[in-house]
Amino acid sequence: MSTLTIEKGNAIAALKVADEPTKKVLKALLGENNLYEKITERVKTLKDACEVLGKDYVTIYGNETDPVERAEIAIKTFAEALREGKPASECWYYPYFLRSSSGGFSYYDFGIADDFSGVGARLRVDTGEKAKHLGQCMLDFYKTYINGK
Repeated sequence: MSTLTIEKGNAIAALKVADEPTKKVLKALLGENNLYEKITERVKTLKDACEVLGKDYVTIYGNETDPVERAEIAIKTFAEALREGKPASECWYYPYFLRSSSGGFSYYDFGIADDFSGVGARLRVDTGEKAKHLGQCMLDFYKTYINGK
């Protein structure tokens, strides 16, 4: 039996122009995780993060019922997926938020810090781009986590 080698760039390009049935075949043959250039392209929801980490989305919270604790679990899971196996003990980026006097809450920017973070070490990622993605995708969870509501 012979081996067929496919360049990742060619597989990604094929996926971009494929119709839906062909996309399903490509994903089945090559593995969905191999068909994206960046982790931010394949992790956009908590469910996506669970799939990347091999965690069960349905039972991710265990028996936890406190909304703040559930939000922290969700953010930690999402950040862990974005770190792609890198340890959380290094210098990392974290999202930064603004809260307006009218009660609004929005992603603002990202920051970098040494061995600490105002929102928790396991809630950080390794690039500014990922920190922005984390802040934007998990905004509702951060609202609950930071504001306690």
